[in-house]
Amino acid sequence: MDDQGTTSNAPNGDDNNNNNNNITTSNSSSQVLKGLENSATTFLDWLPTWFEAVIALLREERRRTLTLFGSKLAPEIIAKVLNECFRPILPSFKSRLAIIYSPKIQDMDPAVSKSNHFIKNNKSTTNGSLESICNAYQATLQFLSVAYEQMVEMESSSNTNINMELTIHSSKNTQNHKSQKNSSNHMNKTIPSPSPTLTSMQLFLTIRSIFSIIVSPFTPYQSNYAILESKHSLLSSQLIARDVQNAVTVRVTSVSVVEESIERLGTLAPFIFSIAQGAMARFELLNCGYEAHKALSSIDSLLSMHISEISSAIHTLSATISASFATGPFKHNQNHNHNNNLDEQLVQVTLELLKVAGSFRHELNSFEDRTRDRLRLLSGLMGAAIEMDRSFALECKTPRQDHLCTSNISPGSISTLLLPDSLSTVELQALLAKDVCTRGKVMDADCSDKEDKEEDDGEGTHDICKAAFLDSSTKLTNSQSVSTLLQLTDIIESDPKLSIDLYPKASMAFSLMKKACHTIVFEVCATIPLKNLSEMSNLTVWRQTSATGGTGSGVGIEEIHADDSYGMLPQSYITLVGEDILALVQALEPFASNHDALQLAQSVMDDVEEVAIQPWKDFANACNCDRHEEYGDKLQQEEKETIILEASGRSPSSSSQLFALLMDGKAIIPHVLNDNDPILDDDTEDASGSDSAGFCNQWLNVVCTAVTGRLLERIMRIHHLSPKGSEHLVVDMNYLINVLTALGVSGHPHPLLSHMAKIMKMDDETLQNRIMNHEKDSLDKMATVVYNAELRVLLMRGITI
Repeated sequence: MDDQGTTSNAPNGDDNNNNNNNITTSNSSSQVLKGLENSATTFLDWLPTWFEAVIALLREERRRTLTLFGSKLAPEIIAKVLNECFRPILPSFKSRLAIIYSPKIQDMDPAVSKSNHFIKNNKSTTNGSLESICNAYQATLQFLSVAYEQMVEMESSSNTNINMELTIHSSKNTQNHKSQKNSSNHMNKTIPSPSPTLTSMQLFLTIRSIFSIIVSPFTPYQSNYAILESKHSLLSSQLIARDVQNAVTVRVTSVSVVEESIERLGTLAPFIFSIAQGAMARFELLNCGYEAHKALSSIDSLLSMHISEISSAIHTLSATISASFATGPFKHNQNHNHNNNLDEQLVQVTLELLKVAGSFRHELNSFEDRTRDRLRLLSGLMGAAIEMDRSFALECKTPRQDHLCTSNISPGSISTLLLPDSLSTVELQALLAKDVCTRGKVMDADCSDKEDKEEDDGEGTHDICKAAFLDSSTKLTNSQSVSTLLQLTDIIESDPKLSIDLYPKASMAFSLMKKACHTIVFEVCATIPLKNLSEMSNLTVWRQTSATGGTGSGVGIEEIHADDSYGMLPQSYITLVGEDILALVQALEPFASNHDALQLAQSVMDDVEEVAIQPWKDFANACNCDRHEEYGDKLQQEEKETIILEASGRSPSSSSQLFALLMDGKAIIPHVLNDNDPILDDDTEDASGSDSAGFCNQWLNVVCTAVTGRLLERIMRIHHLSPKGSEHLVVDMNYLINVLTALGVSGHPHPLLSHMAKIMKMDDETLQNRIMNHEKDSLDKMATVVYNAELRVLLMRGITI
């Protein structure tokens, strides 16, 4: 045969001629590489053309080797040709990838490289991104899948072809036994049949190892995926963060400005999920399920940072609106009625934030569900890859001795395992990710030099197989990796809350975002009625001793023109509060009538009552509950726990039970003068109504609870209360009780409010006897609140015990 390429002078299959073939192939591939590099403008443009050239070369070499060596030996030769095509260019391959997106972060101290400070200040000079690296890796996997077919097609058909040839040869020998015996014997001695040097499983492991070498330039990106992904995703998320900040850094001049800001937040909030989805896809491609905790933590941090930006924007918007209540377009003048229409419109606009939060929670839950599905699929791919390697490894009795059983191979040996007919890109990424992520150390591209030297010694092809065999520690690592994914994907059907939270940081951040939405809606709904109560403890009417006189100047003094409480009218501060509460019903109904918006808002209404807790904390402090040693210590401890839980993003409702019980009112009923108010005892009223009514009542309950707590706190702040002042206070309290009763919201009026109205009607002696009859040492927490509140009223009247 003429001298062509790598097979022109190929002899009978000895090692020297094989090395000559490899050298010739290397020179040929280098020439192809040089020509392609000159014509390509960038590495990414050049890479597909290089892969196409190598595939064309393999096809040509397959044709030649089949002619010279037959189908049994040809796969080994093609594998060596493939290895030689990439051996000279691996260092260049690695450096080109580093130019596109540098993996230098792997050389940093892990504690430093994982810090946010490092990620924000590690500015790369590369001109690409991690996405570019992933595109190159995907193209490489596709190339390897096609290259594998060029080798195994011959191996899969070799046994059939050889058996057919042996049958034909045996038939011819039987027919011409006497006439051709001497000639046949002579040919058998001079032209021996080529025999393979590797069994099928050793061939597969050799191919696997060559593939690992070819993709070794990508190893730093696989090993350090979590850190590199954090750096990559941060750049994209920062663009969204700037838009989020710009959405609320505007001067509020009207309700339409607030509406526009909320609409922009609603548009920007879900953008992060496309970035997170891309991060998950890169994790699947590079790591294929290995080191899932690191990858999920990286995505979790990405989501939590974005959610924190949204929360910060909502707080900024809330502060802007609060400032507008004092000095801007929403300024309220206590001396005249405010514009109820403006307030209603603002309430309806801010309620849209609940829809934004509900939609985001839905997207977050959906993304977590999709993540579980992907992890479940990856666990199957990992298990199949691990089992494939284990099966081939067990086929060789002593894999790490006798040069991987090469010396024990007989020409006619048959493997019990069949060589895979093909390897898809998904199967390849699972096999190759296992090599990198379970090796126990980061494989650098420099290891290819060592492997090249081993090949030059004539045994390199066999030694390459060693990396694919599994020792006991690797088996354990593989098993743990699969079981870890299965644990992450488990959902406890009896109680889904007990399932593993894949994104715990994002969940905690969302709790704060949800609370921020609750807070801004609460402030819009309750700021004006609470502000109307802010100065009521300083009214001089509480110190009046006659119907027409006063005891000095004060804020908002009221002229009384009746001698008894039956002719008294509620004062303006409390009537404004009642009007605000009644107007709130009309403000809530339009939003609640939208079914889709209502469904989203209701999904984030859990723990909404926490926004009303501050007035009750102030009330407990004002009535001197902290002077009770046991109760005071408990209050301080509970408040500390609340601050810690709020900082961590967890709901403080479980630890702040003292204030929660006080706000609820049911626990205090045994200790107050109770008329068995039917509204308080009816627990099913809200549940029996429509979703719309339930939503409205939920917010009315929050606002009414806050107003009640603030009124009680301001009453405790009155310095002196005359008999006439007590009559005025009873009229004001009864007015609010009537308003709350008319609303029909379960739990209102609060039993302590009704109790204090009755206490105010008592004469000094009756109240003093009631307080003296309390056994102070035996009081529980709720009884202590009632005792201190009654004692404070007695002190306001100037009576001491």
